Amino acid sequence: MFFFFQAEDGIRDLVRSRGLGDVYKRQDIDSFVSDLNFTKQLITTNESFTQNSDVTIGEILTYEITAKLDANLAFDNVLITDQLDKGLAFVGCVSATLAGTDILNNICPPTVTDIIDMGDAGNLANPGRQVQFNIGNILANEVDSTLTIRYTAVVLDVMDNQETDRLNNSATWVWLGGSLSDSASEVVIVEPDLTIDKSALPTSAAAGTAIEFTLAIEHTDQSSADAFDVVVTDILPAGLEYIACTPISYEGLAPTTQPDPCLITGGELSFVWESFPLDETATIKFFARYTGSQPTLTNNASVAWSSLPLDPAGTPPVPVQLSTFNSSSTERWHDPVSYTHLRAHETVL
Repeated sequence: MFFFFQAEDGIRDLVRSRGLGDVYKRQDIDSFVSDLNFTKQLITTNESFTQNSDVTIGEILTYEITAKLDANLAFDNVLITDQLDKGLAFVGCVSATLAGTDILNNICPPTVTDIIDMGDAGNLANPGRQVQFNIGNILANEVDSTLTIRYTAVVLDVMDNQETDRLNNSATWVWLGGSLSDSASEVVIVEPDLTIDKSALPTSAAAGTAIEFTLAIEHTDQSSADAFDVVVTDILPAGLEYIACTPISYEGLAPTTQPDPCLITGGELSFVWESFPLDETATIKFFARYTGSQPTLTNNASVAWSSLPLDPAGTPPVPVQLSTFNSSSTERWHDPVSYTHLRAHETVL
């Protein structure tokens, strides 16, 4: 915790209110400051699959600001300013109390603005980073009391947020005559990262030959979180045709949604997992016939996933925006269209 006073005279009246009168010493003022207590801490997050200080893209964090007020002290023009690290944005108020009285409607919604670092204008991480709660005057209470504010912030889907990055934020309580500051503990970003491998047996075949394809999906060594809404797609190219009603076998983590082997049309196979926990693996095997119409062909498969178990909305579906103050307040989608390393292929001659 850090504290300072703008001017010694600024707290003369407060010192008097503690019964010290007009005659006081520097150590009296220091003792008065030490009695005040202002803290900020991370209370909880909305996801259970991340642990301790780990958070993932789109996760919502609940912070609490607490000011402990001594009896018989009044504070004028109280303003609490919270500055979030680049990569976090304000979502909304949860609760606010002063001496046990609900003041939520008095101070919320707060004033929410951008923080733009020098040379960083236009960064999508800037909006929603500064929050100001205008408390106003706090009257003296006969007994010790507490000011408590809880609010939420979201981990943004921006380039500034990458795996192992650390995010923090600090709050400052300013009143007429002084200020106190504190910072919450850091959170660490974790992210899922999947890979897919595809193989064929045999890799050289005559027309009419049945070829067994194997898809292997797993987390990479860099992956540090569960994946969600995992979709594996395999679209057979011209020269290959799915053999209707032949068995599709699964090893490891079975898909939540599996295609019916007798209802697959158009040569597209799709497999969906609602969640794909860290360290899990999955293997899929199916058969397709080489028609011979193409002398050489390449069969691609892809895997896509998201950082949270959120269902997209709209047409076409897009990630849900979680904060009105920042358009990048969404889960992170990993789409094979834009991530070429998520593709696997096998060439058949």
